[in-house]
Amino acid sequence: MVSMYHASRTDRAYHAFRSQVIDQVRDYFKSQGVLEVFTPLLRAHTVTDPYIDSIKTPDGYLQTSPEMAMKILLGHGSRDIFQLLPVFRDEPILGAYHQREFLLLEWYRVDMHYKQLMQEVTHLIQLLCGNISVTCQSLQEALKAFYQCDLWQLSDNEIEKLTREHIDVSGDLQLNDCYDFLIEKLVKNTTTDLVVFHGFPKSMQLMSRFDNNTNSALRFECYLWGHEIANGFSELNDPIEQRQRFDNDNHIRQMINKPNIALDNEFLESLRGMPDCSGVALGIDRLIWILLDRAEQS
Repeated sequence: MVSMYHASRTDRAYHAFRSQVIDQVRDYFKSQGVLEVFTPLLRAHTVTDPYIDSIKTPDGYLQTSPEMAMKILLGHGSRDIFQLLPVFRDEPILGAYHQREFLLLEWYRVDMHYKQLMQEVTHLIQLLCGNISVTCQSLQEALKAFYQCDLWQLSDNEIEKLTREHIDVSGDLQLNDCYDFLIEKLVKNTTTDLVVFHGFPKSMQLMSRFDNNTNSALRFECYLWGHEIANGFSELNDPIEQRQRFDNDNHIRQMINKPNIALDNEFLESLRGMPDCSGVALGIDRLIWILLDRAEQS
């Protein structure tokens, strides 16, 4: 049981611990020659992702992540960069680890494959958490072993049926809802401290590259003691493909009665100059809150 809503804590010990973790992060990236950057918290555009809601103000949107702003920097010649910043989501508070405002760490590595970045993320989390066990596995193979079928070979209707067979859920389900529920159950039945899944279905490709040979998005997610903590990609840098994905996002938004989001043409244009790279977002506040709760429970 979480003893306190960490985001509102005023005790010095909490802020001292948080500051220590942030210092460790900055020291790590300084040692690796990764440049710290600062992008706007308020921009005229926001993400089109149908499952993320932004907070709108009279002057634009509070950012749900610095992804597009940082990729604009990459498109204008930046190399390896990182950023620590508060981000905002217009959604209900769902427990102590899911807040409307939280500190996010995001970084990009030029000419690095997503599996190399996955190793770096694992190393950084171990640096911050100490001696923890780690498992890295193909998501397709992990789901196949757990549910005894290859989800990559199932139709959307079959995946929905599988979801309802294994999980007590009612109401309409989108395909990605099904995957989320199935992955969540898989993670909860894993005993490893840090679980890393790589290779995601096409419907969950977001802004990652897609590998037609493996029929998987070049994407990974990290789960620390059952909680999602990081999400990384080999980044798509094709403006035509990215525009098509944005348009598809808006089509889905219409289907689920959410407003269209105007496309960020500055971001799309910057993709023409963005080098091959991989990027990841890691919830620093969530990691800190999880560490504190485990320390208080022990």
